[in-house]
Amino acid sequence: FFMLRADFVRIRPPDWRYGNIPERKSAVMYDPVKVQRMIGYTFRNQELLKEALMHRSFATEHNIKFDNQRLEFLGDAVLQIILTEYIFKRYPDYSEGDLTKLRSALANQSSLAMLARHIDLGSALMLGRGEIETGGSSRESTLSDTMESLLGAILLDSYLTTARDILLKLLHPF
Repeated sequence: FFMLRADFVRIRPPDWRYGNIPERKSAVMYDPVKVQRMIGYTFRNQELLKEALMHRSFATEHNIKFDNQRLEFLGDAVLQIILTEYIFKRYPDYSEGDLTKLRSALANQSSLAMLARHIDLGSALMLGRGEIETGGSSRESTLSDTMESLLGAILLDSYLTTARDILLKLLHPF
């Protein structure tokens, strides 16, 4: 069991880990305005969006101490709860096994990559040179992971209902 002690938790300003992020000098440019326009949401904390779009290769190359992996972890849970609630309500006659299969189909790597392509998320990623050269911006695993990190960032910037509305709107055409 974990216990938090008040003297152990340090309160820091909201953007304590964000320093100056180097400008991209590559063919794939970080474009936060485009991403926000495509999802129909403007981040109050733009640094969360930067973190969501920062691949570990970029962070490593530029000696930045964070990347999108923690947000990916959070976003995976956000995705699961939103999809679970949605299909549970939408398909009241489905068995538990059928609901699980449907959720798996919606939350798998290919489906998330398809959503990421729909909003052109690959063009907004901050990738290291090696990732750019090997096509990282179109790689299914990278797009899927970034979609999850984006959902995690939206949750931290707003509410679960906002993340739900955005995800379900993105899923609607499919």
